[in-house]
Amino acid sequence: DNEITPLNNHSEKLFRLRTEGLKVLLLATSPSANFKFLKRSLQSTEKINLSAPSPFLFQSPAGRKTIASFQIPEYDAIILCETKPQLLPENFFPSLIAAFKSRPQGLLILPNFELAQFFQSKPKLNQILPLDFSSFEISPNTKLNLELNTSHFITKKLSLDQSSSQILDQAQINGTYFKLKKRLGQQSLLSSKQGPILSLREWQQARIALFSSNALWQWNLKPITRQE
Repeated sequence: DNEITPLNNHSEKLFRLRTEGLKVLLLATSPSANFKFLKRSLQSTEKINLSAPSPFLFQSPAGRKTIASFQIPEYDAIILCETKPQLLPENFFPSLIAAFKSRPQGLLILPNFELAQFFQSKPKLNQILPLDFSSFEISPNTKLNLELNTSHFITKKLSLDQSSSQILDQAQINGTYFKLKKRLGQQSLLSSKQGPILSLREWQQARIALFSSNALWQWNLKPITRQE
């Protein structure tokens, strides 16, 4: 009431509406248990539109040309699954960082030795990651007793796929562990006495996650079933 003009009573906003679901790009340069697990899990998840090119495409120039045709900014999430960086398109990481600055996007990294060395040699790229690759240790055949950070808004909706009688702190995976320094702003969603297992950090408009073991395939995440 008593307003001189009603013209300032509205605003305009642009929303992205996608009917085909979340667009995810899964990249692995060689077959692995983690790649098979992630591909199978994402393909069976509703509202996920998965692109998962065969790892064998990375082995030939013609295949790598096909990989280079993927438009990084078009995807809502990118997964680097034990990827050899020398087989990725030359402009892959510059395109990824540019996308992070322009739109919300997710990145999940499952490192291998080649990726760890690559991040170590790229200080500017290393600075945006949840953990610091400037120095790292690799521990093979490491048993990791998992501890879930149930206070985080993401992990409140998830539980480890174990028998109903087993509590979260008793869950265990066994594999290669990348011991890395924590970084300011890093959040641990999953950890062990050895250090962070699943770390998260927000940078620009991106949410970047890092899984510090090659044993992701040994456990599953599922929504908690709540009884009314």
